[in-house]
Amino acid sequence: MNPGTAPKVQVGFTGEPTAPKLEVRFSEGDFELTLRDAVSPGDKFYKLVQLLRAPGADVRSMAIDGEPAAYLQQVLQYVPNRAAFALKYYLAPKLQTLVQWLVASKESDNYTYDNASSCLHYWASGLSLALGCSPERVLGYLREPIEDVALKQAIVAMYDRQPVKPLRDRIPKFGRRLAWYACARALKPKLLIETGVHQGLGSVLLCAALKRNTEEGHPGTYMGTDIDTSAGSLLVAPYNQYGKVHYGDSIETLKTVDRPVNLFINDSDHSADYEAREYEAIVRKLSDRAVVLGDNAHVTDKLMQFAWNTQRNFIFLNEKPENHWYPGAGVGVAWPKSPPVVETASGQESLTPSVSPPGPQLF
Repeated sequence: MNPGTAPKVQVGFTGEPTAPKLEVRFSEGDFELTLRDAVSPGDKFYKLVQLLRAPGADVRSMAIDGEPAAYLQQVLQYVPNRAAFALKYYLAPKLQTLVQWLVASKESDNYTYDNASSCLHYWASGLSLALGCSPERVLGYLREPIEDVALKQAIVAMYDRQPVKPLRDRIPKFGRRLAWYACARALKPKLLIETGVHQGLGSVLLCAALKRNTEEGHPGTYMGTDIDTSAGSLLVAPYNQYGKVHYGDSIETLKTVDRPVNLFINDSDHSADYEAREYEAIVRKLSDRAVVLGDNAHVTDKLMQFAWNTQRNFIFLNEKPENHWYPGAGVGVAWPKSPPVVETASGQESLTPSVSPPGPQLF
């Protein structure tokens, strides 16, 4: 399908007079699809079609439910064009990529994909507010994993070693997890926590950020939590030396944390209640400048409510998947309203105006 062209569309009514259906048929090349939906026998356009089917019908002086029949006929004539215009947003390329994905991908959940380049630029602008550094620096962090050959090779090697292949794709694509990575690189956290690990794609990515931070003189530790004891298989060497997965209920595990958390990522049980309880469990353990990320923010408003209730800023970063049928999710970002701290050549520097006392160090 060509995204720039509209499909061929035919629109009509089918079914019995007591239970009519609006039918939309569209096609382009070898692709064909038919949609039907029930309409009321009292629908104005259905009445018009029935009227036009009568021999010698002249609609110029007729009205249907108070509206001129000639006007309704004019509107009806534009329905195929309107349908074609609307459908091109779904047919090209969404349905085509769905068909391709069915045979090209092995994934059954937690879909992976790349996001459009424009999406990364929007994220860089938004995250720069939360992280206290320039959009250009954030964009560099977002691109690091995409260009990290060693990281991708480690993930592929783990896939190849598994005698029973998991339902995931061999070549890693990080999607919105790149935003997690950028936060870990910019904040240089001494402790970051991710709840909900699944196969560990986020885990190994976050530990890759900690590896680079350590090499730059800012060591940190990763703590993952998951109720599934098989979770985290992708957290392989050398990245597993920067943290590990703790198995059990996430909220119970969070209660055991005994030092400040600098970056917290919620990605476990996606029920609104459980998400809110995680924020309640971690709020008193967050450092003064901690950033909280929510992987469920496209479904619930719990992170936004948490931000409002605790005097934090909040933004939502939307995804734009590239060459994938999935419409995308996003990342909620909450951070303190106090002035952020940026990295400079001479160290860390508060963005507080010079007439005010200097802000505290990052952690």
